[in-house]
Formats: sequence, structure tokens, C-alpha cells
Amino acid sequence: MVTESSICYIIRDGKVLLQLKGIGTEYIGKWIAPGGAILDDDSPKESVIRETKEQTGIELSGPHLVGRVICLVDNKVDKLIYVFRADEYSGDANSSGGITQWFDRGKLPKGSLFYFDELWSDRAFDNKPFTCKLYFNKGYVALLKSEVA
Repeated sequence: MVTESSICYIIRDGKVLLQLKGIGTEYIGKWIAPGGAILDDDSPKESVIRETKEQTGIELSGPHLVGRVICLVDNKVDKLIYVFRADEYSGDANSSGGITQWFDRGKLPKGSLFYFDELWSDRAFDNKPFTCKLYFNKGYVALLKSEVA
């Protein structure tokens, strides 16, 4: 079964909001854009609006899809992540879903980003559509290959 989720790069004055995930998540110690699992009745867009509000207190206005990240394990699709971008929102970020911080575009915490976001984060910033395929071995122990188009 393919796991689907959505995340959103919230942009403000050339900066992006990321969260440092803590204990109790599989992404502990990783900086990640707000988002989460897509529930049965949600569209990816509905999911990212709901999850962002729950995790940060920010209400997104018109997030738009900029990309998809396809995670393959043993050449089979295992995860699909919809990547949104939002330039319009209301509210101030809080830390209910993890520590939040605004990062300058050129100063992202490389090596500590979720799922090798550095491979495609520039495209999200530049509002250029993309598809990223990440090929992992069983158990996500190692990234074997990546393709960004």
C-alpha cells in the first residue's frame, strides 16, 4: 500500500518556514516543511491546509502544488509526497508540531532536511514544477539513486 502525504513550503520575504521534528516522530532531528498524512476523505490540498494549521497555527490561503516526491523501495512506489507552496497565509507560527524557524533561501540546514529536500527545494522556491524520484533499499537504509525533472 502506498503511503501518501503532503507538505507545504510557506514563503515569506524570501524565507521558508520549517519545523525541527522531535521525539515521538520517525523524522526526529530533521527539518521539514509542515504537513502530514492524507486522510481517507482528504485531497492532498485539504490535507496540507489541515496539517499546517494543526502543526503551526498558520492558516494557508490557496497553497498550490509545485511537485511530487516519489519514494521507491526495491523499485516499487512506497510513498508519495505532494509538495505545495504558499505565499499567502494568516497567523503566526507556533511550535505545537515541533520547533519552527524561518530560514533564508541560501541558508537551509543542508544534511538535516527531510527526504533529501535539497535535491528539489530550489525548484519549490522558484515555483517551478518538479517530480523527484528517490530510490531506496529495503528499510530506507540508503538512498541508491535520485532523479529530479
